[in-house]
Amino acid sequence: MGSSRRALGPAVFAVLLLLLGAAPPGHTYKGTLGGFDSGGGLLSGGVYRSVASLGSQTSGTSASNAHAAQEGFLAFYGQPMLGADPSALGFGVVALGGSLVRSATVSNYGGVSLLLSDVRLASSGTPGPFAIESGGSDATIAPGGSVVVGVRFTPVSTPLRRDTLLANTNDPAAPLWRLPLSGSGLGSAGPVLTLSVDSLDFGSVPIDSMAVRALTIRNTGGATLDVGPMTTSRSAFEVSTAALTVPPGGAHDLSVWFDPDAAEVYRDTLFVPSNDPAHTAPAVVLLTGRVPAMLAITEPSDKQLFFDAAEDGPAPPEQPIRIRNEGAETLRWEASAPGASWIEIEPDSGSVLPGNSTALDIGARHQGLSAGEYRAAIRLANKERPLAVDSVMILLTVEPFSIQVSWTPAVVEAGGAAEVRAAASLEPDSGRVFYRKSGAGVFESVRMTGGTGGALIATLSGSVFDIRGLESYVMVHAGGRTVVDPKPLVEKPKRIAVRCKHVSSPALAAGQYQMVSIPLAAEGASVADILEDDLGEPSPSSWRLGRWSQEEGRYREHPDDLGAPLDAGFGFWIITREDRKFGTGGLSVFPPDAERHFPIRLAGGAGSVWWIQIGHPFAYPVSWSDCLIRDADRRIHTMERAAIQGLVENAAYSYVYEGNEGRYEHSSVLAPWRGYFVNNLSGGDLELLVPMEEASPAKAIHAPTPLSAREGEWELPVRAAATTRSASILVGERKDARDGWDSFDHYLPPAPDGAAPLLAIRASDRMPAPGDLCADLRAVRPGIALWDLAVRFEGGKETRLSIEAIGALPAGYAALLEDTRTGAVAALERGASYRAVPYPGEELRQMRLAIGPAEELGAEGYELLLPEARFALERPFPNPARDGTTIRFAIPETENIQLQLFNIEGRLVRDLASGSLEAGEHIASWDGKDARGRRAAPGVYFFRLDRMGETRTARVVVFR
Repeated sequence: MGSSRRALGPAVFAVLLLLLGAAPPGHTYKGTLGGFDSGGGLLSGGVYRSVASLGSQTSGTSASNAHAAQEGFLAFYGQPMLGADPSALGFGVVALGGSLVRSATVSNYGGVSLLLSDVRLASSGTPGPFAIESGGSDATIAPGGSVVVGVRFTPVSTPLRRDTLLANTNDPAAPLWRLPLSGSGLGSAGPVLTLSVDSLDFGSVPIDSMAVRALTIRNTGGATLDVGPMTTSRSAFEVSTAALTVPPGGAHDLSVWFDPDAAEVYRDTLFVPSNDPAHTAPAVVLLTGRVPAMLAITEPSDKQLFFDAAEDGPAPPEQPIRIRNEGAETLRWEASAPGASWIEIEPDSGSVLPGNSTALDIGARHQGLSAGEYRAAIRLANKERPLAVDSVMILLTVEPFSIQVSWTPAVVEAGGAAEVRAAASLEPDSGRVFYRKSGAGVFESVRMTGGTGGALIATLSGSVFDIRGLESYVMVHAGGRTVVDPKPLVEKPKRIAVRCKHVSSPALAAGQYQMVSIPLAAEGASVADILEDDLGEPSPSSWRLGRWSQEEGRYREHPDDLGAPLDAGFGFWIITREDRKFGTGGLSVFPPDAERHFPIRLAGGAGSVWWIQIGHPFAYPVSWSDCLIRDADRRIHTMERAAIQGLVENAAYSYVYEGNEGRYEHSSVLAPWRGYFVNNLSGGDLELLVPMEEASPAKAIHAPTPLSAREGEWELPVRAAATTRSASILVGERKDARDGWDSFDHYLPPAPDGAAPLLAIRASDRMPAPGDLCADLRAVRPGIALWDLAVRFEGGKETRLSIEAIGALPAGYAALLEDTRTGAVAALERGASYRAVPYPGEELRQMRLAIGPAEELGAEGYELLLPEARFALERPFPNPARDGTTIRFAIPETENIQLQLFNIEGRLVRDLASGSLEAGEHIASWDGKDARGRRAAPGVYFFRLDRMGETRTARVVVFR
């Protein structure tokens, strides 16, 4: 315990003496920041603050204040009081063979003599580097006096050494005085690496939060210590400085961050390589952290529940709230509805294991409540984290009377008419029908008139009913009160489907591939019924229709099985020999049930990007940025958030033509009759939710910020041209980009004719999934940036590569293209091109684009920057996993390997790969089952890769 804390006991005692009137007569004391002064007095409101700091030696003004405080003590303090300065002796780094003496002053701030006896080292009897130099005998220190105790440090080795100087005293607050000692030796030869800790525990850290721990690297040797690059295998851990140098006897303080991105317990190793000859392998610091229990409301997705009932009617049906534990610890929760006795919750508390969920049944009891709206909130709390509270809003509407509304016919023909009838439990006074076309934002209305049996009637007809369909409310007044059906803000408007017998498609340009969709719900019509009556029988010489199958890696073509009907939400390729149109019929498209979004399944699979052709389901444009993604756990994400999490790419790829050349582009608006490519990066099934909301002309998607003149930013398109076609990719560096996956990176959809891309960027391990990219922009940083390219040859003919500088390279930068087959290195300059000629039978060639400072690239001495041979096991993806996962690994040479999966108890679950493999990167998939084909239980599993006595491991969390 430090001297300041030891002084606290006597200080409190002194204050008690003052309060009890024990101070000698003739003195009044007033507490000040530095000590005592005359006048006032503690009892009259003075604030005493100085006693607890008297144990440390001070100087200057503070010393004077301490001295004044000491004099005040001596006037009344009737016991010894020990104080030491400093409170610990640190000798720092001392050269081996040398020694250093430091001393501590022991003072008596009490009113009677302080006795020091048996002054000794805690390590007495054991040879060590510390020895008492002076003041080691018994001493009596008069009030206000002091003695000096000296200690000599003589290191015989370099590691940090510690000891404690001890003495018995008659100070009742410190009967055993302790003075900590520390020091380390400085080697006279090479560098010596010393770490302040060998492990860092970050504790519980929620996702989207961060924890920081300190690490100090010391050099206790006699030469400069070079450290780095320091690495970890998990992206959740990051060190503030990857590489550094430490002079002899110096130290460098680092920060290590823990930023978890998945609900699991993290264990990792920080590898610290150095030029310390004693560390042939990198020193290590064990890193641990975990994600605490995290309560997430998965249902209802908008965190709102709506109930309605008539005053004299039955209670509304119960509705569920589903909560999920998205942490790595058991969630203990409780639910309450403060101030809302009409809400019933069953159960109102419980626990949920990591990755699991539970449901609460919510009831609204309206008996005894008058007509009106009642609002409340159900509070859902994590018992382990009191501040982690979420809530679901509850709205109960109690109506004064009930109405029944009917439409005749239920399905209206386009341009036809329908009768709306409203019957009320009370005699109605008046009413109105409010209606709008699907997706529109404004309602129009028509007045209702009296009908038979006290009902109200209105008729709608003509252009009101078209391909878009209709939404409506009915409002009825009776006895001075009003009821609206369906309930506004509680229920969605009633939907009236319109049957369209024949709607004509937009023109199909001759000889051009177009992705199309049908903005109608088909009524049993086949592909032949929809198209062949207008286009004739399909043949390569007249028209063709196809749909991409990611499972098969090819296009399915009509008249064979397309794998999906020509229905709303599905996209297809079509190409015609001549300019044509086709006509079709069907019903207006609405989302299912009362949802406001039309769901389109985005099938997923492990191992690569999964491309899905979708069709815009509605007959009006919708903004892509208003779309949402629903994951397998029914959680809703914005497109931007889903892209950041690696679920999908935030892009809808349409196909457009410039002249006779087609290309993909990102669409800000989903248009009627158009099809699009969307890619699923997650490995699991997702849903794209298309809003039933017409886009305003100004709406656009996540448009990347235009390239500015900010220093270091640049973008460079690279173009490949063959005999019959061409292709372009985009590389560059942006201030707001990341080296990993972000909105500036784009995969390349399959070509409409099924041909492999002429030019593509190969996805690196920074990307969410393997595949071909058409754009890869990185963060701005000094040095050389590298892109691996795949260049394809057509019919044994050459392919030429060239660049166009849309964003000028920084001054002094150059671009070099490495042909890994021939060994050629060519400088790419604007207006010039590189001619790649294939070898016999060669279809694909790997090349590498290197861009950076010209002096680093070197015109003549430049060596191929090929990937370094390595032995590695990457992090599984996805992780956590539900139905399986994929893991990448690399081996430096052709050799026998074994990849196995074990459970947390160390039992073998599955052999995944074994035998001889070629050098390079490989991918293995696990379907979530054990060797007997049974689904693995939820929990933590470990991949283990073995080769020639070396082992790598990686962790995956399985949840259901």
